[in-house]
Amino acid sequence: MKHAQVSDLRKQLNHYLRLVHRGETVMVLNRSTPVAELHPVSPQRATDKFDTLEKKGILHRGTGRLPASFLKKSLHGKSAKVLRALIDEREKGR
Repeated sequence: MKHAQVSDLRKQLNHYLRLVHRGETVMVLNRSTPVAELHPVSPQRATDKFDTLEKKGILHRGTGRLPASFLKKSLHGKSAKVLRALIDEREKGR
């Protein structure tokens, strides 16, 4: 386990974050008194948070695939006008 004074952590945050990213744990000290620990987030813990958000209806995970018809749908309303204007501008070479 690495140790870092708060003042050193402030000056060299990127260095300590790289250590944590590599799997190290860093004990943060304030005048030699431990005040915090920096450690890698476990993938399971991150997954648990996503599960919680999904159960609350805040997050909806996709399947990673778009339906085949997605790119064939035509746009309507303002979106279609903006798209048409963009295509016209590109065709005119502006």
